[in-house]
Amino acid sequence: MPTRPTPHPAHLRRPSIHPHARLALALIVLCLLGCRLVNVPTVTSPQGDEARVIRIVDGDTIEVTLRGRSETVRYIGIDTPERGQPGYRAATEANRALVGERTVYLRQDRTDRDAFGRLLRYVFLEDGSLVNAQMVAGGWAQPVEYRPDTARADEFRQLALEAAQAQRGFWSGDSAYDGAMSYGLTTREAEIRRGPGSDYAISSRVPTNTLLTLFGRSPNSRWLQVRLPNRDGGWISVNAVDANVAIATIPLGEVDGVQLAGATPTPSATRTAKAQCPDGCLVPPEPVCNIKGNVNSSGTKIYHLPGGSLYQRTQINVDEGDRWFCTTKEAEGAGFRAALR
Repeated sequence: MPTRPTPHPAHLRRPSIHPHARLALALIVLCLLGCRLVNVPTVTSPQGDEARVIRIVDGDTIEVTLRGRSETVRYIGIDTPERGQPGYRAATEANRALVGERTVYLRQDRTDRDAFGRLLRYVFLEDGSLVNAQMVAGGWAQPVEYRPDTARADEFRQLALEAAQAQRGFWSGDSAYDGAMSYGLTTREAEIRRGPGSDYAISSRVPTNTLLTLFGRSPNSRWLQVRLPNRDGGWISVNAVDANVAIATIPLGEVDGVQLAGATPTPSATRTAKAQCPDGCLVPPEPVCNIKGNVNSSGTKIYHLPGGSLYQRTQINVDEGDRWFCTTKEAEGAGFRAALR
């Protein structure tokens, strides 16, 4: 996909003005950011719990004052770059332009909170526009689906496809702040495989115009490690993908939790982990035993798989009950559950 960088101004501190004037100013800022105004569904009178935004955490998370107390709110149905990934600041600033220091209305889907205690919500502005949808429509976020909170999944997929076709936001291939998260669209029906090569087993097949987030590439740049909106993942031939960035700029991917380097491996060169840590190991007995079992500050036991969005950030502290596992069955048998991200 050809890149078409859009110039962005430095972030301007907004003065205290009337809420309607402030909203108009925010829309102007979004246009300058390269996020064109698009037709997304609105509601005439937003319904939900009224809250006040007090901090922008990142592109898909905010902190609000709700009923006199501070709450962290995670937007339902979308995903933006994590700290350290290309586009992290750009998505954060796009979110700030939409909701910074404003009154918002929070609406639940099915689940109240995630495993980290954050409220899971659709976030509406006073004019009825849905922030979750605006972030996707502007090209600053990808749809991601965590059941059962999928009431707007089809809507978000369609908005993302339109953003891709119009090369908005990250789909342009760049941003004024810190580059663009690597996204892609399938150009034809394609196979998703379990590793970077046609010798690996097929895990699924996807149609043309399937939205992809690109997390890695093979050393020969012929295969891409991807995630679909439904959070299925695997490897796809680069010939079936229209990417928003140069393939060479995408980091090397992982197979069985081991980052690729040098020649692209074949299935016979990788190993499947066998159960060796039924109660969790203090250190991995071998490289393929790379599942991280983490006990969070609330005492919840969560395991993270290689390739998960929080895997690299998760540190194992055995003094706090963290453990390594070789298989998901081991982790679940020890009382850990799968991470939601």
